[in-house]
Amino acid sequence: MTTASLLPTVAGAIGELQAEFPDATVTIEPDGQGGARVCVDLIVLQSARFQPTTWIGFYITFLYPNSDIYPHYVRPDLVVNGAVTPPLHANQQFMGRSAIMVSRRNQVHDPSETAVLKLHKIIAWLNAQ
Repeated sequence: MTTASLLPTVAGAIGELQAEFPDATVTIEPDGQGGARVCVDLIVLQSARFQPTTWIGFYITFLYPNSDIYPHYVRPDLVVNGAVTPPLHANQQFMGRSAIMVSRRNQVHDPSETAVLKLHKIIAWLNAQ
């Protein structure tokens, strides 16, 4: 993975994700503007409603940390024995993968909320379902 084309704040966020999830594969796709699409593969979930693992993808824009990291995407078959209902949206695409979009936008963005913290919030929300 090369982070040469990324802004330092975005590259730093990716480094923090790799450190926080050392057993996961973190894939990036630079956007040409200093930001990147990111996919963290092998996130362990603890919800009885979902499979035990998923990938979670999201976009860190060149405005980071002054922009919300939104939306997040998960594997397309994440929902088990139930319909996909908001804030989950089926039939999406992310980084060439079929996906379900998880729409959990912050109403007021806090620049101190890092990509790692936001990802933990998404994981906690999934686990609470």
